[in-house]
Amino acid sequence: MSTFLNALIESGMVKEIETVKNGVSCTGYQIDNGSNVKPVIYHSPEETIEAFVARASEIAKSPVPQIDVEKITSHEYLLDNAFVCLQKKGNEEICKRTFLDLEMYVRIGVDIADGTSGSIKVTQGILEKAGMSEDRLYEAAIQNSEKKAHVTSMAEALGMMTEELFGENLFYVATYHDKAHGAGIMAVTKILHEFCEKKGYGKIYILPSSTEEVLFIPSGYMDPESLAVMVNCVNEETVDPKLQLNPTVYLYDDDLGEVTIASSYN
Repeated sequence: MSTFLNALIESGMVKEIETVKNGVSCTGYQIDNGSNVKPVIYHSPEETIEAFVARASEIAKSPVPQIDVEKITSHEYLLDNAFVCLQKKGNEEICKRTFLDLEMYVRIGVDIADGTSGSIKVTQGILEKAGMSEDRLYEAAIQNSEKKAHVTSMAEALGMMTEELFGENLFYVATYHDKAHGAGIMAVTKILHEFCEKKGYGKIYILPSSTEEVLFIPSGYMDPESLAVMVNCVNEETVDPKLQLNPTVYLYDDDLGEVTIASSYN
């Protein structure tokens, strides 16, 4: 760790903390400059320590906008802004439920005073402050997620005007409109049903690219075991561990209206 980063920590502007992101324990650096918004940044192996220190210093010196806590913890706000997400199973104290080999949880979109936006995980404390039951929270989150869904062909997602590489457009990218936490789509049956109905598929495989998006593929195109190997390879080679989901292939059966595990890479 550099001398300057040590100085930032000793000054109280930066605090080294242990966090859990998507079930992965990691060291973060929480930056405090007097706001009720305390961003946490992480150092990746690809980033030089000099660049990381410069980034931490810049954020520490910059004014951080406030969040209206009373507003975002109100009953009405949660009803309008909650949405479902998926991550690996962990021990975070948040409002969560088991979804196959993952856990489903809820985030709320947050507008910050400077015009930017983000989201935070809903905890039991937020739920109690809003005076809302967990069942009602999930009901609203599912409904809001249905409106946020965005599904497009792989060719279109990559900006291709032809189908030369993807044949009949059998690969589809599913996420939310803002492309954040979009793997939650997999837990929203209405989105899956409407996609299958539109394309005429009775069953589809769902491949988790990351916590941000998933892929839809009609069943029968490839065997699920091979697809699970592919998911595992993508995880190992290209996906940040904090964004990875399990190397599992899921099956949605439109007749049954449910998602099950088709194959897991062991």
